[in-house]
Amino acid sequence: MAHLRNVDLPLPSAPPEVPAARPAAGLLSSLGSSAGEQLKRRNGPDGKPETVTVFEATTGGLIQAALQSVPGASRFYHAGSNATMNHNLYPKELREELAIGGAQAGAIDRGSNYMSRTNYHRSKIVHTRAIAKHMRKYMKATWCLAESGATGPTFAPPDMQYSFSVV
Repeated sequence: MAHLRNVDLPLPSAPPEVPAARPAAGLLSSLGSSAGEQLKRRNGPDGKPETVTVFEATTGGLIQAALQSVPGASRFYHAGSNATMNHNLYPKELREELAIGGAQAGAIDRGSNYMSRTNYHRSKIVHTRAIAKHMRKYMKATWCLAESGATGPTFAPPDMQYSFSVV
């Protein structure tokens, strides 16, 4: 399976033009193609195809699109959702974990995640892992890709200079 890494992108002073988005889309397309081709060839211990489900927020469906663009994606693509912080869509157990500290457990002072870039970034890592763990089981998929982060110029902790996405 292709491994994705954190990529820090600077926040634009103005909304970017559409052509500026092409490099990120090209990278996701390449990674999605590689991961999809590998998943098409893989079977679990029971002999059934391995499946992937995707829950993303700040990438707006680009991860799902990259995986679904692979010919034969129906063999491995199980389900997906694009939801920004709508915890009502999550199973009760996941909502409870996130409410009692799943998202805040990564914060240094367990205070507001929005007070600093460090707190916010760590909380998103913990939050994204919790979503991946729970939703993989809930959706009965082999793999779950979860994504969250902070993108765009309208929201960020005061000391955050760059957008980020955690996968």
